[in-house]
Amino acid sequence: MTETYLEIGDYFMERDWYQPAIKIISKAIEVNPNIAVAYERRGLAYGHLCEYENAITDFMIAIKINPTCAGTFCNLGLAHYKLWCFDEAIKYYNKAITLDPTVSLFYLNRGLAFYNAGQYKKAITDYNKAIKLKTSDSLVYTYRGEALADLGKIVRLLQTMTKH
Repeated sequence: MTETYLEIGDYFMERDWYQPAIKIISKAIEVNPNIAVAYERRGLAYGHLCEYENAITDFMIAIKINPTCAGTFCNLGLAHYKLWCFDEAIKYYNKAITLDPTVSLFYLNRGLAFYNAGQYKKAITDYNKAIKLKTSDSLVYTYRGEALADLGKIVRLLQTMTKH
């Protein structure tokens, strides 16, 4: 029964029907509250509705059930990122990378969090890692270019300030 609810939830998610997906996935959780993927999927649906606190709650439950799923940590990082909690986002991206250092998306996302936290050098380092893992992702090159440009502006500003 749980699997059927999850399949229907997936069907709804594929069509961007997030409210019905949440309702049916919640039924799967009622039937079996120990399936991490159900909480993760419902968390994703909440995230699509910009209900990030609910998403975080579900991702945390999923992690308690399955603490080795790198993707769940990445999703938890993304929910915090969307709330502008960049330090928290970085913490969860770090965990995702520790669990699976081969996923370029984890480095890209952490790079974005570093960038928005004003840590341009760390962002550039992560963008470089993401590019090394997946050279075809042109968006990462764009983000890296922006970080390099912003870092250059800061360096020039500091040089100007020290001259006076």
